[in-house]
Amino acid sequence: MILVLADDFSGAAEMAGMAHFLGCSAEVQTAPHQSSSSQVVAIDTHTRGLSRQEAALKLEGMIPAIQRMQASWVFKKVDSVLRGHVLRETETIMHGLGLGSGVIISANPSKKRVIRGGEYFIEETPLHQTLFARDPVFPAKTSDVMKLLGASDALNILSSQDPKDLDAMKGLLVPDVSSKEDVRQWARHLPVQTLAVGGVDFFNALLRHRNRGDMVNRHTQTIKPPLTQLLVCGSFAAMESGRRSQCQEKGWPVHVIPFEWLMSNDSILPEVWCENVKRDMQLSGRCMVGVATDLKEPVKDPSRPAQRLVEAVGQLCQACPVDQILVEGGETAYLLMQFFNRDRFHVTHSSREGIPALVPVGMESLSIVPKPGSYSWPNEFLDA
Repeated sequence: MILVLADDFSGAAEMAGMAHFLGCSAEVQTAPHQSSSSQVVAIDTHTRGLSRQEAALKLEGMIPAIQRMQASWVFKKVDSVLRGHVLRETETIMHGLGLGSGVIISANPSKKRVIRGGEYFIEETPLHQTLFARDPVFPAKTSDVMKLLGASDALNILSSQDPKDLDAMKGLLVPDVSSKEDVRQWARHLPVQTLAVGGVDFFNALLRHRNRGDMVNRHTQTIKPPLTQLLVCGSFAAMESGRRSQCQEKGWPVHVIPFEWLMSNDSILPEVWCENVKRDMQLSGRCMVGVATDLKEPVKDPSRPAQRLVEAVGQLCQACPVDQILVEGGETAYLLMQFFNRDRFHVTHSSREGIPALVPVGMESLSIVPKPGSYSWPNEFLDA
């Protein structure tokens, strides 16, 4: 079994989805389950929203359960643009598992996210000049990868451009990666006893290299289209990058949560807003709901929009049947799973990009499709 540790739910789901696309059985968990028979298990440690110290303590507490799972190798999934407590979590896992070396490759050249000369670029734009500079929790104030990671008292952080240096390396290596072939080269040379840390491109390359004999062709898999779909957008990055217009162009009715209700303590949604969503669901079989980015006043608690959005989704699901929920934003996805009171999800379908359809164990009538908010939805999920 291969074990993935992600700091949010959408990241865990993305890795499980990619594993499934490459032919492995896969599942997502929000707590370690030793009984799994899946080839790839991706665990959401739910640490991105914690403080740096809280995240480290939570991971330390999970180490014994992780060791009992007896994984053949472990992958630490981190945000592609290094949001969260990447360095502290990596240190904790390396120490807990007794690993003396690690490699971080968070960039995804397949999505035009690269590192050159120690600087991070998205479609040739420096990271700190993109929408990630306005992230409400982890704003990118620089494009310098070493500054994004921060300093470490526990690890020697190195920058090498030669994968052959891995054999004698001790510490944490952060190489430049500007092409898919660069990622493949590092994957081919990575020793199993070195912790792999990174994004979906790195995981894809490692899985292809290490598990070629265990893969079953699922590329032509098809699924029955859902009768009703609800797209839940709790991602600031997605709304900023035009998710509302993307959905409208595909014929999806779009409804933004009323700001007054978002900021209030009312438990019941405004009746007119709720009726409009129900009407559109009945007429078109699909609808998008989200939170506006141009809020009338600052939200002191950054988790509040996601919490209120999930409260709204819960009421909508009770008012009208939903076969499939598309959700983007790691915190929103996690809260939605808590709402349904499930901690294990089997992957039943996956896109080429690694976006999975998850079925909660014990709720086989519902399909949930989580995705990181910083990428667009593939057409197969939004097309009628």
